Amino acid sequence: MTGISLLISFLTPITLDVLIFILNVPFFFLAKQQIGKQFTVKMVSGIFILVIILRLIEFPIITQDKLLVATFGGFFIGTGIGLSARGGSMLDGTEILSIYLNKKIGLSMREIIFGLNIIIFSVATFFLEIETALY
Repeated sequence: MTGISLLISFLTPITLDVLIFILNVPFFFLAKQQIGKQFTVKMVSGIFILVIILRLIEFPIITQDKLLVATFGGFFIGTGIGLSARGGSMLDGTEILSIYLNKKIGLSMREIIFGLNIIIFSVATFFLEIETALY
């Protein structure tokens, strides 16, 4: 949902923090149904903290180098997602969707997340330059 939120915020005047929260709301209910209340409380808390940080902290543009931005952005978001998962939560609805689909269609969570990411990147290439989408 973070990638979809980034794409929509790039194409519309809606801010990233608002989009992340709104797009994850349906997954709060899916998480409660599929995993449980304790997990859902952690997930909602994590996403709420992420939204508050995005709202309150102004992140300066440090570099225009797309490779550096993609590398370090990927590192930091991957670290955040990993720490969240280690704590028994998730920061993105895509993981919840993959758990749900895993039970329904039998594909592994990795396969589902990979497929969803291919769809997101394909849509991004349609709206952005292919180079930007690849980064």
